[in-house]
Amino acid sequence: MDRTECNAVTEVFCKDRKEPLFVGSIKSNIGHVETAAGLMSVLKGVLALDSGTVAPNQNIQKLNDGVQAFKENRLQVH
Repeated sequence: MDRTECNAVTEVFCKDRKEPLFVGSIKSNIGHVETAAGLMSVLKGVLALDSGTVAPNQNIQKLNDGVQAFKENRLQVH
């Protein structure tokens, strides 16, 4: 996961959170399809809201060491 994006999300959404914020990427599920990435991200979000569960990411071997929020359990990848 991109360090700059994760740090920005942490700054904006995790200041007063009591529980970790789940983050993820659609790329791990469908690959890198630039023209459809935005639409697929919205679709993954809508499905999460509809079902009440977040689709897990696939093939994550290691979290980015440059993201302090992962170490502090403020962000989690599902």
